[in-house]
This record gives sequence, structure tokens and C-alpha cells, in this order.
Amino acid sequence: MKLFRRLPIGLAIKLFLFITTVVLIFHGLVIFEVIPYKYVWGGRLKSVEQMYIFQAFSVFLNVLILIVVLIRGEYIQPHMPISTTIGFSWFFVVLFSLSTIGNISSLDSLESKLFTPVAIMLGILFLRLAIKEKKD
Repeated sequence: MKLFRRLPIGLAIKLFLFITTVVLIFHGLVIFEVIPYKYVWGGRLKSVEQMYIFQAFSVFLNVLILIVVLIRGEYIQPHMPISTTIGFSWFFVVLFSLSTIGNISSLDSLESKLFTPVAIMLGILFLRLAIKEKKD
């Protein structure tokens, strides 16, 4: 865990904000069918209707990620203990570990090559956010 503490938490938060914004734009482009939905969800979506449902879930998760990161970075001040955002961070470590496995097994090689590294990076960044600072 000491290794992950070397990454400044402020840098991790800035990287999160950038990556999450790019990912939300990507999902918006899929929803508006600028990017074909075959590049998401492992290439397993069968219809536009199914794409809307799964993309709504993706957008919801990314907005939740954004909120957790903004709280952890103290950009917004909710009435909750820091341990709650740390708990969410551990949840997202597990989620991005599973996402990495899903991206590796994607039917679409572009999704696998492009989003596997992103999922790994987000998992590592959430691990950094999950590790409490001595002052937390």
C-alpha cells in the first residue's frame, strides 16, 4: 500500500476528473449513435433499445464516480464521513477489476485494446483514493 501512497491524491483526483469526463463524452456519442454501440459492453448488445438501457447504466455509474471523486477531493462538501467515500472507492476497485476482465474478454478487439488499460488505470486510481491518508 505504501507504493500507492506515492501517487499524490490530488493528481489522482485530477486524472479521474479528466478520464471520467472523456468517458462520459464517449458514452454520449454512443447514445447519440455517433459511435456504433458494437464498441461497448463487450460487443454483446443486440439492439438500440438494449444499448440505451446499458448506456444509461454506464452514465449513472460514471456520474456516481464523479460525485465520489469530487467529495474525496473536497470539491463538494456533503454531510457524510470520509469513510463513506473510501468505502465507495473500495467498491469501485472491485468493479474496475471486474471491468478489466470483461474488457479482456470482449468480442471487439478495439474495445479490448482501448478500454482494458483505462479500466486498469481507473482501478489503480481508485485504490489510491481508497487508501486513507494519515490525516483522514
